[in-house]
Amino acid sequence: MKLYTDYVLERALPPLDDLENKADALERAYARFQGLKSFDGSDEKTAARAALVAERYFNEALALRHALLSLFVLGLYHLIDEQTFTTMADLDACRIHSRRRNG
Repeated sequence: MKLYTDYVLERALPPLDDLENKADALERAYARFQGLKSFDGSDEKTAARAALVAERYFNEALALRHALLSLFVLGLYHLIDEQTFTTMADLDACRIHSRRRNG
């Protein structure tokens, strides 16, 4: 379980950290792509489109992060359930073996 948790927390989720700064960078990059030399918000139409692109990215990345966390929780539940089932099955097997030996 520790390996599973470490993988998710150290590898799967970090690319989705710091979403606000990434969205801001995307907004500036989009404005530059649209032909503005420096993004100061003076061209309102381009600024609005850039903000929309950044907002879309932020919302989709945030939704993806929530979905990954939900999958992580389901996977963790499954691991705990399997471990509990295996432990219970092992205990039952020990009890059956003990009864046969004693009786």
